Amino acid sequence: MNIASIFNYCEAVLWFTIALTAFLRRKNANVKLTKLAILVSISFFFFGISDLIEANTGAWWRPWWLLVLKALCILSFVTCWYKYKQINKENN
Repeated sequence: MNIASIFNYCEAVLWFTIALTAFLRRKNANVKLTKLAILVSISFFFFGISDLIEANTGAWWRPWWLLVLKALCILSFVTCWYKYKQINKENN
């Protein structure tokens, strides 16, 4: 196992931990934040899966659908951040 694979496995653990944390924290939020936390959890979970796949393929762009999966996760993160900002504006 090379250093890049080890790093990808460590990243996957980080993303799974963030996904679990967001999922567990959803209980203390209003309905909009709860839905957002679930979406964030799912996104980070799939981002972790993508790093596990990357650890085995050696590239984030190979196979082609791995690149698509990573791009969709990043798009989801940006969308969630934007929605979070909107919800915070509404609450203040």
